Amino acid sequence: MDSRLETIKLSVGALAELGRTGDINYRFASRSSAREGIAAHKFVQQSRGDGYTAEYPVAHEIRYGTYQIDISGRIDGYFVSETGIC
Repeated sequence: MDSRLETIKLSVGALAELGRTGDINYRFASRSSAREGIAAHKFVQQSRGDGYTAEYPVAHEIRYGTYQIDISGRIDGYFVSETGIC
């Protein structure tokens, strides 16, 4: 890391929140427990099928002007197909 650069650390979750609009959790009542949410998340991931990798760690550095932006965290998962990763 260049000591002349100002470093900004950003999580994948915070980055995703920047582009999020609306409420993706509208289907779930507020009385749902964290345990139920974890079970539902696991069920969805397991139903993805072949070519899907769940819970993948990611990290990337971007330099922009006098800033270094460090993005890191974990994505829920991704698919690999003949056309690439999505």
